[in-house]
Order: sequence, then structure tokens, then C-alpha cells
Amino acid sequence: MVSRDLLSEQSVIGWILLGENRDFFSDKKHGFIYELYVLPLHRGKGISKLLINEAMNTFRVNGYDEIRLNVFERNYAKDIYKKLGFESVNTIMAKSLTT
Repeated sequence: MVSRDLLSEQSVIGWILLGENRDFFSDKKHGFIYELYVLPLHRGKGISKLLINEAMNTFRVNGYDEIRLNVFERNYAKDIYKKLGFESVNTIMAKSLTT
């Protein structure tokens, strides 16, 4: 839960960058979270959840029925996204060519 004191601060504690994207295969438009960041001092206070919920409401009000984002496999934030109902829909694989 985010405290009222935290919400009344006058400094930046995190941000979210939203936009529209299009599915390459179906050509269907969807909302997209391009960036989500919370400053280390403010992590663990529910800021990410608050930002994502606001993003979902914004996209819903603007007629989108799906929201997507990219996350690296080992990013601890992946657990937050799963708790908020996000599911994996794509896998990018890599192989080093130098070893």
C-alpha cells in the first residue's frame, strides 16, 4: 500500500512510459508499457503496482483490451507482473557467438 505521505512528495520517485503497439502477426493494436522504473530508495512500497494499475485503467478507458510489456527473463520485476496477471506470450532466445 502506498502511503499518503509518499503520494504528496514533490520529487520524482518513479515513472512509467506508455504507448501503443501493434501485434506483428494479427496487426491488432494494444497498449504497451515501454518503461517502468522506481528509484531504489522507493522500491518495495507498492509504486510499481500503482503505476501499472494506472496504466491498465488508462488503456481500458482508451478502448484497448490488452496491455503488453517486455521484461528480461532474470528481472526480479517479472514476479510483480505475474502477480498483476501478466502472462508470457513471447520468448526471445540468444546464443553467444564468442564462446
